[in-house]
Amino acid sequence: MTIFLKYLWRNICEKKFRSFIMLVALSLTTFLLFINLGIRDYFEASYTSHIQRAYGDIDISIMPSEDQESPFFNVDSLNVVHNDIKSTLDIFYSINSLESSNTILKVNTFGLIPKEAEALGLLQIDSRLSGESFSERQVIISEDMAKKEGYSIGDTILLNVNGMDEQFTIFAVAKKVGFFAQESELTKSVVIPLKTANDLYGVSNAVNVRYVEVSDHIAVEKVVNELKEQYPSLSIASVYDNQTLEDQTNTILLALFFVLLIVIVISFYIISSLFNVIIKERITVIGTFKSIGASKGHIRLMLLAESFFFGIIGGIVGIGTGLAVSPILFEVLNSYDETISIFSNPNQWIYIGLTLVFTIGVSILSSFIPVLKLSNVSIKQILMNNFKTNTGYSKLGYLWGIGFMGIALIISYFNTNYNLIMGLISILMVFVGGILFVPYLVRWSVFLGTKILRSLVSYNLQFGFKNLENNRLLRNNITLITVVLTLIITIYTVIIGVQNYMTGISNANDFDISITSLEKDQNLYDFLKSETGVIEPYKEYLGFEQIQTGKGQTGHITYIGLDPNKVFKEFHKDGVKFSEVDSKKLFTGNYMIVDKFILNLYNLQIGDKVKIVVKGKALQDYEIIGAMDAANFSTNRSVAMISLENFQKDISTQPFQILLKTDGNVQEVSKSISQRLMNTSSQVRTLEENIEQSMQGVDNLFMVLKILIILAVLLAGFGIGNNLLISFLQRQRELAILHSVCMSKMQLVRMFIVETIGVCLFASFLAFFLSFIIAKMLPDFLWGVGIAFSFDYPYQFASYLIISLFLLFLCTIFIPIFKLYKMRVVDYLRFD
Repeated sequence: MTIFLKYLWRNICEKKFRSFIMLVALSLTTFLLFINLGIRDYFEASYTSHIQRAYGDIDISIMPSEDQESPFFNVDSLNVVHNDIKSTLDIFYSINSLESSNTILKVNTFGLIPKEAEALGLLQIDSRLSGESFSERQVIISEDMAKKEGYSIGDTILLNVNGMDEQFTIFAVAKKVGFFAQESELTKSVVIPLKTANDLYGVSNAVNVRYVEVSDHIAVEKVVNELKEQYPSLSIASVYDNQTLEDQTNTILLALFFVLLIVIVISFYIISSLFNVIIKERITVIGTFKSIGASKGHIRLMLLAESFFFGIIGGIVGIGTGLAVSPILFEVLNSYDETISIFSNPNQWIYIGLTLVFTIGVSILSSFIPVLKLSNVSIKQILMNNFKTNTGYSKLGYLWGIGFMGIALIISYFNTNYNLIMGLISILMVFVGGILFVPYLVRWSVFLGTKILRSLVSYNLQFGFKNLENNRLLRNNITLITVVLTLIITIYTVIIGVQNYMTGISNANDFDISITSLEKDQNLYDFLKSETGVIEPYKEYLGFEQIQTGKGQTGHITYIGLDPNKVFKEFHKDGVKFSEVDSKKLFTGNYMIVDKFILNLYNLQIGDKVKIVVKGKALQDYEIIGAMDAANFSTNRSVAMISLENFQKDISTQPFQILLKTDGNVQEVSKSISQRLMNTSSQVRTLEENIEQSMQGVDNLFMVLKILIILAVLLAGFGIGNNLLISFLQRQRELAILHSVCMSKMQLVRMFIVETIGVCLFASFLAFFLSFIIAKMLPDFLWGVGIAFSFDYPYQFASYLIISLFLLFLCTIFIPIFKLYKMRVVDYLRFD
């Protein structure tokens, strides 16, 4: 065994550059698989840690519903009973303000009983006034606020409550968890006694939030659903938002999974090509082994053991890289301010094992076909070094290529419901089918090209063109370049599509500022009509509920309440496009206009009837009277429009947001309004700030994708360069014979140039064709995950990329040219 291992190690070390390329390919594959396996667990752990830091042991929040007149509960009357409730915490929550040395801070104020909050992990006091208990006019602040504002225990602060300055003494300083976890530069939190909070607002025994801890080993969602049924008048929700986590994770996973598949394809071609060379180099050694009794199985085992060895080393390097780099990568993509150790993941060792096994499998499968071909070679051929690499064309590969492309187009055609799995399969089949079709496209093109060129160019140029058909390494280069170009163009198409969408939102919507998280008391916003810089305010009614079709299908949807004067259109000039005739009919009954996406998603037609589902209850039927285009209003286009009267009757009487047009000084107006609404829950943002916030996570994802693409391109570049060098080395005797018989070295150089041009032309055509089809399929695929973007093919970028590739690849012919001029012809002819 020791001798055998030494033999394998010597073979790996003998050709260092070749081994380096194989190990890089396998390591990158391992790294990407390791990332794909671990990222979901990391995000779940990070989100769970984020929730635990903010909510401690709390599982459910109970608040007054929007329809309830009073914003408070009476503690005695709030009798929520359930067998699985372990403990509760009542809170009087209000928003106040505090004047600091530099600015005015928004202060989230929590009136409660500290001992109950401490027991639930929502309050961790670091230091307090000695010998005193928490009483009236005392306050608990965070250590972060104490440090930044220079407060100490025993100091007094002035909280502005209901327009009045109220003095409090700092009783304690708490750690930045629970109520203090969400603090920012301009928003702070404080805890005051529950009775004090009631007194300040002139109420008695009142709270507006009840937190609930569920008993151990009980499903929170089960308790939430049961409580909603028991208490339909309350707003009951889990603090853990699974949908938000899924939306973030799925988008990133799809992008990383796509890159992984591309890298696997590139690695497969590189390793397969290199093992063809390995077998060619060692054919006489293999013949010797066979002549002394080694069976086909022994020979295969020896070569596959070398592939296994490469897989082991590449897997270890890739896993080591993953362990080192993945925490950084996950942090870049993670939107939650939580740092999680990847070693805390209980599945980590399972992922390491799966990744290592997969890498070894990729290495063995990539080399299996070249190794298997040795079965058809006789000992005589091997010993005489008369073994030739098969350059034939299998009809099976041709049929597979046509079949995959055909099935992909059929699936795409019938995928009218934007099924995610069908969309993914169709894109993968187009990609794989196109790759399988490469040899046949080359063969037919060469056949036609030689017919045309026969009477137009010299024989040496025809010979170079013919080599594209006969030389497997050149065909492999065409495949690798096709894969890389298709990958780059596809990713660029997505990036430009997202950026164009964000630009389209800015251009399509004619407002400057939005005010969300509105208070129930709408009189608070009356000042906007006379606010300096505000031209026109508009209260927009949006509801995020569900739709139910006649076939029983349900889905989440955004409802727009269209006002009779259609002011909505003035603020969303091209954000939502709909027929004027249809919009007029909305006000004559229970009618609805839906986005075209909804019609396709649920197989609906104009005239069909659907129900609005509010808080789990299906209301009366609405007839669909028209289709609209809400591409620049919502990323998922799950949008429907009803009359404002019906909206207020069936969904909500409260507006979702207030949109403002300004006289141009947007930042100043936004700042002024924010100051006026300091003591409310309202969020004031400019349109640009909303777009920037939406693009934050996307930009980080694009950055990671660009880095991974660069790595994939470098990997393919190594493979292409190696193939060119090996192609020259394998043809040295052939080139020597051609030079001695009929061709000068300059004619051989021209042959190389023709080969290079041919490789670029074929690869460019195939990449253009595949990326164009994929770009047409991308909307159906991405709409399956709720991203309803349309994509325009980047013709200009694709053209520049292909020209750049051609110039770059043209430079690579200096490798064989340099070798050619240094080659001594007699060294390769003397054996003949």
